[in-house]
Amino acid sequence: MYHFLLSLNIKNSHIKNIFKYYPFILVVIFLPSCAINKYLPENKILLTKNSVILKKSELTRKQVDRDRIRYVVPNPHYGLAKGNLYFYFKHSDPDDTTAWDRFFIKKLSEKPMWYSEEDAEQGKNDLIKHLNASGYYQGEVSYEVKLDGKKAKVIYTVAAGKPLRIKSIEYYSQNSTIQHLLDSLKPSLKLQPGEPLDEQLLIPDQAKLIQTIQDAGFYQVNKSNFDYYYEDSTGQNIILKCDVLPQVGQDEMKKYTISGVNVYTVDRLSSTQFGSDTVLDKIHYRNGYKNQALKPTILKKYLQFAPGDLYSLSALQRTRNTFQNLGIYRSVSVLPEIIGDDSLNLNIFLPPVKRQYVQADLEGSYVTNKDQAAGNKLFEVRLALQYRHRNVFKGAEQFTVTVVPNIGLQLVKGKLLVPWGLNLQTSLTIPRFIEIGFVKFARNLNLISSKFYNEIKNGSRTRFGIGSVYDLFYYYNLNNGNSERSVQRETKINFGYEYTKDNRIFFRFNPIGFDYLNYDLSQGFSDVAPPFLLKSFEDRLLAGVFLKEISADINNQYLNSNVSRILLGFESSGIETGIADLFTKKTVIPRISRFLRFEGDGRYTWRLSSKDQIGVRLATGIALPFGSGDNSIPFVRQFYVGGPNSIRGWAIREIGPGAVKNEQSNGNRFSFFQTGNFKLEFGSEYRFDIFSVFKGAILLDGGNVWLLKKDPLQLGGELSTKFLSQMYLSSGLGLRLDFNFFLFRFDTGIKLRTPYLNERGNHLYRTTKLNDLQFNLSLGLPF
Repeated sequence: MYHFLLSLNIKNSHIKNIFKYYPFILVVIFLPSCAINKYLPENKILLTKNSVILKKSELTRKQVDRDRIRYVVPNPHYGLAKGNLYFYFKHSDPDDTTAWDRFFIKKLSEKPMWYSEEDAEQGKNDLIKHLNASGYYQGEVSYEVKLDGKKAKVIYTVAAGKPLRIKSIEYYSQNSTIQHLLDSLKPSLKLQPGEPLDEQLLIPDQAKLIQTIQDAGFYQVNKSNFDYYYEDSTGQNIILKCDVLPQVGQDEMKKYTISGVNVYTVDRLSSTQFGSDTVLDKIHYRNGYKNQALKPTILKKYLQFAPGDLYSLSALQRTRNTFQNLGIYRSVSVLPEIIGDDSLNLNIFLPPVKRQYVQADLEGSYVTNKDQAAGNKLFEVRLALQYRHRNVFKGAEQFTVTVVPNIGLQLVKGKLLVPWGLNLQTSLTIPRFIEIGFVKFARNLNLISSKFYNEIKNGSRTRFGIGSVYDLFYYYNLNNGNSERSVQRETKINFGYEYTKDNRIFFRFNPIGFDYLNYDLSQGFSDVAPPFLLKSFEDRLLAGVFLKEISADINNQYLNSNVSRILLGFESSGIETGIADLFTKKTVIPRISRFLRFEGDGRYTWRLSSKDQIGVRLATGIALPFGSGDNSIPFVRQFYVGGPNSIRGWAIREIGPGAVKNEQSNGNRFSFFQTGNFKLEFGSEYRFDIFSVFKGAILLDGGNVWLLKKDPLQLGGELSTKFLSQMYLSSGLGLRLDFNFFLFRFDTGIKLRTPYLNERGNHLYRTTKLNDLQFNLSLGLPF
């Protein structure tokens, strides 16, 4: 796989006033939405909106209930402000049969939703059914149709009324074991006396009962065994009853015992013709144990059941999830097979993936803004090589080696800059929890909960990592032949755990970590760099042996296909030595950096239609040094904004902190070292389809970084109550090429606002020429 990343900053004084075309582009995008009326058929009415008005009731007190009601009736969303409809009508005439017409219909257009009285009545009936399923049997629904020429809006009014409420719940079974389970689970069920008769509660209760009953060996019990009815209805209160009955044609409920366990190295849809049958520890390996990805002794440890055990649905699910999470199988299936009146076999299908692979990613960057100095290259090439072995010791251990060499070239005011570097990372991941005492100690101090500790212990991977980063910046003055060289080195060692929950939450917890930062700065850099910048480039050790790093990645998919993602990160260094300093006269390990660092990033995507969406992002972070008064945050751990994935009107590290003005025009060599200890930024995009693989976007970004205390060399850079008025703002347009497996993104950033006053006495940025814009071409969506 090859990737190419390109960032552009173009200056051309001969091309002026490009900003005046920006509103014109927006008009071109949305103008077709005004031209669809003439294409609407005489005998049809375009449905533009279905809305639901909810009268106040018990059902509408919670947002989740209001959302459920609204989603019952489909609401039309037309992309590009109905521009997609324009292309549909323009090219859908029966005589439009050319390749060009077919292209527009397939790639750009969107089918309309038509209004009809029958569909409006169906929407009303669907809403009534939803009210009934929620326990509101006296609910009423009406609707009003608002016509505007050939367009219509339908407004539904829902009056839920009073619900049918549960007075008591009774579960019955002739089987004494099942009756005992029903009685024991009754207090923990969601549907309790006093609640409405809501299927949204009844269905998960039924699933919980089935799970518990199957865990006791009753394999054939399913929802068809549950017979619900109610009696003794007094007003709106009922006694709900449920009989758990045997299967049709059977007189009693049967427990099933596991007779045998069969393991296959193929998926369940493959041929049933197998080779040798080897039996080890009562487990049948239908393709021979030598063909197994895991050693038989290890495979047996991951099984949550064995021949002779009662059937358990939970044990089956835990086994399937455990094997799936190992990452060495294409798919995992565990299928019961009844072989007698009260016995069954469990057939496990484990088709392995390729054990070893090599991946190569090629990235490049290109910058033509000659005012940019160290830290921004004219041309850079980066090659990422990764070797991975998924099953190095036949125990699902994953060994990874990543090597990333890079080299750049930049010519700035007669000085040739040649940065190059090498990043080497190795890791070994073991698919089980290795207790070394620190995690248990953290639990005992209530730094992590007992529940989280047990989840880590039972479902996490243990990870060892070692890495080294070497960056060299070579400066050569073409005018006088003088040269300078600066070197940055970073060595990393960490130990920790990785844990995935419900396939949507990923945790990483590194209790132990050591990062050593070492610099050899050129004399020219040291002579002119401000003290605050030099301080952040001191040799430092970042260390923790108790709570070094914690990160979480949380994903959610909602009823309306909207998506959210939350990224959280915490890092600490020097906590242990800071505690030791309280009991000593001298500082323990003076070179250790002492800080707490937190970062949060929230993202949400609204799906307006199949072609349109709005994406927003809000990110913040704070880094707090502690200990001696002169302790500072290392440069690589400070926050910055700007660039293709941040505020796209400015380059990386170009803006901030606070109201400090970047004196780039004065030849300031350190214009692109702007960082801070506090960050706040947001990003937003309206994304739409253009045609084929071409996508478009309209952008709006903002944010800044701040210092936590005043610095005489950066006046106005400190965090204050005026921080919201010190936000940079930028807008722009984006063009994307979406090839499904990767996406090229070209964004044009237009500067809108700065926190400092300009020569006109206001904060607005005047865009008059092309070099006022920021061009970014990168890979993937920014959020």
